[in-house]
Amino acid sequence: MKGSITIKGVEFGIDDVSYNGVDCTMYDWKGKTKEEWQVLREYLGASTIGGSDAGVIMGVSKYKSVYQLFLEKVGVLENSFRMNLPVLIGNHMETFIHDAYNHYDESDNPDTVNREVAYRNAHEPEYTLVPNHMPQLAANMDGFDSDSAIVSEYKYRANSDRVDRPLIYIAQVRSYMYATNANEGHLFQFFPKMNWFDFFVVERDEEWEKEFHRRTLVFFDHMKAVKASKDMPITDIHAIARNLQQEIGSEYQDTLAHEVYTSKVLKKYSKSFGGTENIVSLEGNAKATKVAAKYSEAYSESSKWNKAKKTSQAKMDELLYEAGSSFIEVAGVQFGLHNGRRTTKILK
Repeated sequence: MKGSITIKGVEFGIDDVSYNGVDCTMYDWKGKTKEEWQVLREYLGASTIGGSDAGVIMGVSKYKSVYQLFLEKVGVLENSFRMNLPVLIGNHMETFIHDAYNHYDESDNPDTVNREVAYRNAHEPEYTLVPNHMPQLAANMDGFDSDSAIVSEYKYRANSDRVDRPLIYIAQVRSYMYATNANEGHLFQFFPKMNWFDFFVVERDEEWEKEFHRRTLVFFDHMKAVKASKDMPITDIHAIARNLQQEIGSEYQDTLAHEVYTSKVLKKYSKSFGGTENIVSLEGNAKATKVAAKYSEAYSESSKWNKAKKTSQAKMDELLYEAGSSFIEVAGVQFGLHNGRRTTKILK
């Protein structure tokens, strides 16, 4: 170990490593608690783009815009992520999904996990990698086979009753591949409602990587400009964030940026913006208004889908209810239906 760094009283080891011809700085958090690891994640998150940010940078996130991510990185807004039950269960399930990934036979029987045979040799990294050629990136991989240069990302899809591969997950895997120069990436998902694993190979994409590289540098050029001026007016920071959104954001994210601006930024900094009357629009952003109207129709269709999904779920629950009580237990987590109520319990 080359040395160490202490952040908020927590010490992390630092070392120089090389994977597949790429030199990286490794931040070691082996043996740390989730809370201690979060200290490192927040520290690196202030100066790097992580895998969960990649989909935002590439304009495919349905949950966050470039505008909001930028305001979070420069400290104007707090990170919007909040722990919830599916995420908590997903954290507890990571080791189970990792083990299933190594023993999953996708070539013979797609829904079979063969405990007798290891088809892959990935380990669960207890470190974060920051590539020297692109220090604006940070890779927190769920699985990594350093010998074969294969990265893997695991997802626990608690509420999904159909198999899909969201572009934000593909972007996450590709960002890790780019950071480590991996030969291949795997997205491995567990759908508990269907008792189904989905294995998907993500190929290297040179054009995607070039664009990701370009957008990341543009993002950080703007971020450095804000951080270099400690007393920059909030109106100027907002203008930079808005211009950045227009430069590298997507049409869909324009609506998200509009929502963040009206619901969060103006409420916190209304005096700086000359009062709450500006809450009507994103400084006259007609494009955002137009896109909002477009997606209100899509939202209506989405509501129909959710209603149909709930109906089919109710029928399944009815069948389980007739049995009186039904549970499944996976890696210390109990899922089931009891007396007509869905239950999730982490077993001790």
